[in-house]
Amino acid sequence: MKNGGMKMPNNNKKKKKNQVKNTQTEKNKKTSKETNKVNIQNKKSENNEKNKAKENNNKENIKSKNVTNSNSDKVQEKKLSNSKNNKKNKENKDGDNKLLKNTPKDSKSNNKKEQNNSKNEKTKKEKGKDKKVESTKQIKKENEQLEEQIEEKEHTKLIKIEEIKNIFKKKNKIPKENLKEIRKPVLINILVAMVIIVYLAFLILGFNNIEKEIYQIDLKVFSLCILFFGIVILERAYKQDSGRIALYGIETIILAMITLGLIYVNLMMSSNYIKVVLIILISISVYYLIKSIVMYIRGRKKYFVNNMKEMINTQE
Repeated sequence: MKNGGMKMPNNNKKKKKNQVKNTQTEKNKKTSKETNKVNIQNKKSENNEKNKAKENNNKENIKSKNVTNSNSDKVQEKKLSNSKNNKKNKENKDGDNKLLKNTPKDSKSNNKKEQNNSKNEKTKKEKGKDKKVESTKQIKKENEQLEEQIEEKEHTKLIKIEEIKNIFKKKNKIPKENLKEIRKPVLINILVAMVIIVYLAFLILGFNNIEKEIYQIDLKVFSLCILFFGIVILERAYKQDSGRIALYGIETIILAMITLGLIYVNLMMSSNYIKVVLIILISISVYYLIKSIVMYIRGRKKYFVNNMKEMINTQE
């Protein structure tokens, strides 16, 4: 029992040791793998950096080559341009030498041409000045002629007007036929005034000799008759298109209104009736007197104006 009991724990110890060894080996393997991975990554990064440095160096070399090539091209272009300029300078010198040889003859011809050109320019300028002077002279002459014509026309007009005035001064007297035409409307106006004055005078006589009632009826009848007569005159004036006749029609209608007014004067203030009629009579007579004078003056002016127009037309 003792021997068997002693052997069992030794086996367990061995197993534990083996297990520990195995775990350590596994750990070592893992660490070795990790170190290998790290080394590989470091190598890759180093390789990448080297490649980048090589690429940068290559680029710099290419740029430097391009710069050198461009500089060489520029130098060659400068050389070519210098050679061309030299050739041109030689050709210009040769041409100048030839011109210098041929200058004496050419210079004389050029001087003659320049002199001729200057003379021609001077002659052209002188001709242009002469033309301007002639044109200004012509314009002045034309203006003077126009002014003279205008003055002559005005002078002739003044002479004609003076002659006409002298003719009318000599012929102040109007012929009998024309005087009759001028006096005819004036006489008609005076006759109308006389009729109205007589009518008003009869009204005064009737007031003194006729009874009031009969007199009132008479005034009403007279006013209606005069109004009807005035309307007839206006119709005639409208048909004949005469302003003079129309004025007579208006005057008759006013007379009819006055007679109607006298009816109320007779009723309201019969003591002053004659005075009112006399005032109306005087005012009507003054009105027709002024009207006749104006008609006579207007007739004379119209005659003289028409005569002047006829004289001017005949002289023209």
